Amino acid sequence: MDDQAYQLRQLVRAVRQAAAVSTGPPLFVFVAANQHSHVDAVSKLLLQEASTRSIEVARVDPSQQSIEMGDWQIAELIGPYQASDEPQWKRASACVLMSTADDDSILASYKLLKQVSGDSPLPRIEIVVWSESQETRADTAADRLQQTCERFLAAPITHTVIVKSPEEYGRLHLPQLVDRLAMLAPVASSNDHSPIASTPSQ
Repeated sequence: MDDQAYQLRQLVRAVRQAAAVSTGPPLFVFVAANQHSHVDAVSKLLLQEASTRSIEVARVDPSQQSIEMGDWQIAELIGPYQASDEPQWKRASACVLMSTADDDSILASYKLLKQVSGDSPLPRIEIVVWSESQETRADTAADRLQQTCERFLAAPITHTVIVKSPEEYGRLHLPQLVDRLAMLAPVASSNDHSPIASTPSQ
């Protein structure tokens, strides 16, 4: 990273840290209505991808009240919606909602978003449906979840993907997710994919 890019990164970080006194860094939430949706694995993959782009990400415990510094924050919200989750949803710039393709999980995911929407405006949402074998069923489940959320909750669904494993998601979709998050919360980086990229060294 050259001097110009370094100075720009430091300026962006200083501004963010000043804002963090009241609001905190940009927050992205990884959400699942049940315990079997690979939230932990995907958030770890995002940390790895962000690190390759010199993006500092703080993985925070939603129960903690202190503000973690960094370029971004990520939080994992697993299980039915609780009142204690409300501050995270109010701050969230984007949500990655993960679900298995079975009817119970799809319904639980919809109910979770419905409860959230009663307390807070829904952020941008990306849906990930896990399908180990029955791809047709997963296609139907993903379409049903997206259409129901858009119709009845006016949910801003930006992307819906169907994958077999966290590894497949990390390989095929995670870099594009980080690109989209970086458009929401630009970070000065030496990586060419960043909206604020460094000037190539001469």
